[in-house]
Amino acid sequence: MKNSQKQGRLATPRQVIEVIKKYRTFIVTSHMNLEGDALGSQLALGHLIEKMGKKKVWYVDETPVPETYRFLPKQEKVSTDLSIPRQAEVLITVDCPNQERIGKVARYIGGGTLVVTIDHHISNQRFGDLNWVQPKAAATGEMIYTLYKTAGVPIDKTAAMSLYAAIATDTGQFSYSNTTTQTHRVIAELIARGVDPYFISERIYESNSLGSRRLLGKVLDTLDVVHDGKTGYVCVTLQMLKETGCTADDTDGFCNYARSIKGVEVGLLFREDKDRQKIKISFRSKGLVDVNQVAGEFGGGGHRAASGCVVDGSLEEVKEKVLASVERALEATKDKKRKLNY
Repeated sequence: MKNSQKQGRLATPRQVIEVIKKYRTFIVTSHMNLEGDALGSQLALGHLIEKMGKKKVWYVDETPVPETYRFLPKQEKVSTDLSIPRQAEVLITVDCPNQERIGKVARYIGGGTLVVTIDHHISNQRFGDLNWVQPKAAATGEMIYTLYKTAGVPIDKTAAMSLYAAIATDTGQFSYSNTTTQTHRVIAELIARGVDPYFISERIYESNSLGSRRLLGKVLDTLDVVHDGKTGYVCVTLQMLKETGCTADDTDGFCNYARSIKGVEVGLLFREDKDRQKIKISFRSKGLVDVNQVAGEFGGGGHRAASGCVVDGSLEEVKEKVLASVERALEATKDKKRKLNY
């Protein structure tokens, strides 16, 4: 396994397909705390491997599939049982920029296992033996679509639903600046393959629990703007989650409320982790500030307009440090125009 100090080789879609053709047994995984692109890409890739005639494909993740995405075909195959020994020739990670993000699934690495990473994060550390990294792709799901085309495997409705969910969520339903003409071409084909856009949109965005809406109300009470109105942020505490019966999964998308305020360039969400001494931060930028660089200061990363990190300390301590970093980033952008590259 390659560590963060020693990067593996860059790969092409053709080389990834050659790996699938060559080997027999596979583990397909993504990062902890699954969201649309991670899960959709994982499901679609596993389905492709199976359609290419491979009989042993395990879908493994440290964290369970969120309720929101349990309508996707084959999601029940994703196992969180990491105690069962599994031998596989190839471990493929999708939508995961570094080894730490796959968590305990890393235990399957070793003993000659070939590690392949497929990812569109600009912060990808190339921790696999082979790494297909395409930062200009709108979503990792868009890359998995390319693998279907490269392999000459028809996209059926099962694959199309997972790919659509992956791309739609990572482009903000095609509203973010990472949405391209290629994105719309791909989506057009997926709809032609049987995807119902309204059905998927309704299941992901209009099936919220009452508790999650009450949580949103509490979170919006923390909404504040600083740096002359250019930075907005919200906070989620463990007490809020307890009072509403919610989990971290229910906070998905909350950061966008901070970014949506007129004049705000960077939106942040600060969320207390399990022991209150670790804070998960989500960053969203309108394009002026590269939040991938800001998150990188704290060991995180992602994209120019959407990144994240985890920082040790109390909520107030971490807010002070991170907001100071964002302020410096804003100062460095004086007299600059927005860059809309995702």
